[in-house]
Amino acid sequence: MHVLRTYNQDLARSTNKLEDFQSQEVFIERDWAMKFIPLVCKESQSKWYGKRSLNWHITVASYRATAVDTEVKTAILFVTIIHLFDNASKDARISNAILEDS
Repeated sequence: MHVLRTYNQDLARSTNKLEDFQSQEVFIERDWAMKFIPLVCKESQSKWYGKRSLNWHITVASYRATAVDTEVKTAILFVTIIHLFDNASKDARISNAILEDS
C-alpha cells in the first residue's frame, strides 16, 4: 500500500495539472488541517499542549478563467473554503457533508 501511495504522489508531482486545465474543469483539494488552537499571548508550554482545539477542514478549488483583457488570455483562480468544528469526528459522513456543502 505504501509503495502504491508513493508512486501516485510522485506521478502527481511530475505533471503540471494547473497548466493543462480547460475552461470547464475544476481541481479540488480537500484535507483536514492541523488542529486550530487559539493563542493567548505568552502562555506556558503546559497550557499550550493541554489545550482543547477546534477541528478544521480546508477545501481549495482551482480553475482557469478566461479574462476579457487581451493582454492576459487566461488566469488560474482559487476559491478557499474553511469549515471549523467544535466537536466533530473525522469520518466519511462528516467529510461527505463538507464536500456537499462546498
